[in-house]
Amino acid sequence: MRRLTLCALLLTAACAQYPYNPPLVKPQNLSEGYRWATTTIPTDDNRLFVILTFSGGGTRAAGLGYAVLQQLAATKLADGTSLLKHVKVISSVSGGTFAAMDYGLRGEAILSAGPDNFESAFLTKPVQSDLIHAVFFNPANWIRLASPNFNRIDLATELYQKVLFGNNTFQNLLDAQRNEHRPFIIANATELELGAQFQWTQDQFDPICSDLTTLPVARAAAASSAFPVAFPPMVLKNYANDPQCKSNYTKPSWTATARGDIYTNPQRPRQITELEGYLDPARTYLHLLDGGLADNIGLRGPYHAMLSGDTFVQPQGPPENQLSGFTLQPLIGFHKIDKLLVIVVNAGASGPISIDATSKEPSLMTVIGGISGTPMDNYSSDSVQDLIDLFAARFGQPTKYYPVVISFPLLTDKSVRDVVNNIGTSFNALTPDQLKGLKDAADILIHQDPCFTKFVSDVNGVPPPNQKCAFGQ
Repeated sequence: MRRLTLCALLLTAACAQYPYNPPLVKPQNLSEGYRWATTTIPTDDNRLFVILTFSGGGTRAAGLGYAVLQQLAATKLADGTSLLKHVKVISSVSGGTFAAMDYGLRGEAILSAGPDNFESAFLTKPVQSDLIHAVFFNPANWIRLASPNFNRIDLATELYQKVLFGNNTFQNLLDAQRNEHRPFIIANATELELGAQFQWTQDQFDPICSDLTTLPVARAAAASSAFPVAFPPMVLKNYANDPQCKSNYTKPSWTATARGDIYTNPQRPRQITELEGYLDPARTYLHLLDGGLADNIGLRGPYHAMLSGDTFVQPQGPPENQLSGFTLQPLIGFHKIDKLLVIVVNAGASGPISIDATSKEPSLMTVIGGISGTPMDNYSSDSVQDLIDLFAARFGQPTKYYPVVISFPLLTDKSVRDVVNNIGTSFNALTPDQLKGLKDAADILIHQDPCFTKFVSDVNGVPPPNQKCAFGQ
């Protein structure tokens, strides 16, 4: 009997496997799948165009992103609409992805009072404890985790479905966008071997000949927040050179000269390296980790979209009404955007002194956090500077540009700053004081920003405040 039981357990472990992403079984079509071209946004009224970027940082980042959504909902424009209605894109990383995805699926329902809002559904739930319990204290999962094809990141996906996202897929996310004109949500992860930003959109899945449509949005949230060591990489199947692939994907025309364009378009050599990496026959699997490793504030994708028309898909149709990957070049070039507001929501924090208060050797996790966090913070600062420089260079053009930075170091109120800086980057439940601190921080930071107040005064046609936005606007 014992042998039969052992055999049954071993068989269960051997069979445990999270389903791989499916292949594309028909030719590439830019009018299908969860991608920029299939949303309503390129053809919507885009005179006011708002982009949000939500950083990583566990529940702290999710809470700050949520609090900013609340502030935008409370900001009314002259026509009676809220500023939140004009948000077209949310690019998110790690913890910020949970707020972004939930808003993409449920809209302003996540902000309303009640048991199903984002606070109750996620921010005040002990998600971290639930993860630990699922891994270490559930015997059924011990058996599943013994399989080489099932690991902690798969358990995380299941938990995120249970806690927040349900069985919603990227098709559901696209349907919600189309029906309610909600933002295009870009969840960002990092492809480990290439060191490349990986966006959970069909435009990114086209080169690996995979269909994103039926994949759970919880899968993207899990990959976007898979911090090294705490979680193993999420594995995706690359069908680019697999017989199952029925796509007719070809490299876009900009790739023909990309390796020689370093002085005219410095981003292209890196882009072609990443694209050809996905098309390499030897790369049959991809390994995804936390999106913060490549871009911890989620700004890289929107910045590229404002700067360049190069995407992983070949544009189709006339320039003024083109099907393409995520780029704002047609909207800007044909003067369809009057005012472009980009709000960078950065939940990066500096906690209390810990390792510098002693000569004791730091723990492995502390060292890993330090060596990964410092480059992320430095890169984030450089990205914000690039955005400001780009907008400054475009001053005086028909489109007006407004950069807004929501970041804890900008808080002059030390009591609020201390509260938010002492919230960890885990998925622990926020206390009432912590949640209030994040809401207070969002309220203070967004209203003290001179470019935000200038934007609001411009769209409402009221005299500008005494504060001055950058570039003399």
